[in-house]
Amino acid sequence: MPKIILNKKKDETGLPVYDGKPEFLSIGILRNHHGVRGEMKMEVWTDFPERIKKSREVFIGEEKKKFIVQSFRQIKYGYLIHFMNMQTLEDTQDLQNKVVYVKVQDNPPLKKHRYYYHQILGLDVFTVEGDRLGKISEIIRTGSNDVYVVENVDKNEQETLYPAISSVIVKVDLKNRKIVVNPPLWE
Repeated sequence: MPKIILNKKKDETGLPVYDGKPEFLSIGILRNHHGVRGEMKMEVWTDFPERIKKSREVFIGEEKKKFIVQSFRQIKYGYLIHFMNMQTLEDTQDLQNKVVYVKVQDNPPLKKHRYYYHQILGLDVFTVEGDRLGKISEIIRTGSNDVYVVENVDKNEQETLYPAISSVIVKVDLKNRKIVVNPPLWE
């Protein structure tokens, strides 16, 4: 199950600290080659594959090397991507199994009540009564909805998981960096 995890820096209370907006977001990973003309299969992680278009800048690998998309298309079992100036199998040899990134600033704002993961990670979590519970340290992607992992203020307690559904997540306040939850009652 994929997880999105906050940097493990801690504040004076021992809770995770989010050190700002990231510069890059991962959108997928390059897998194996397709043919001999420089195309590669790409496992897409983004919810918006339609944004991967001709002439789009992407950055590959830990070193974030810049490439320009020449073509991107869906096939029966995924997607194929082809980069400018990559015309042979040998040209793309070093790209296999490397993560593909885009710059955060190049991503458009989302619709109301939709958020990028980097906007949620590190937010303080409060109950509707105003009690501080902790900070979001991780997001678990499930098939139906995301689950927010909250590192609790009370270090004697384990982490608490909150499903990202409207009956539990009452309010997301990005300006004040907090989320208000209505914790479910488990019996």
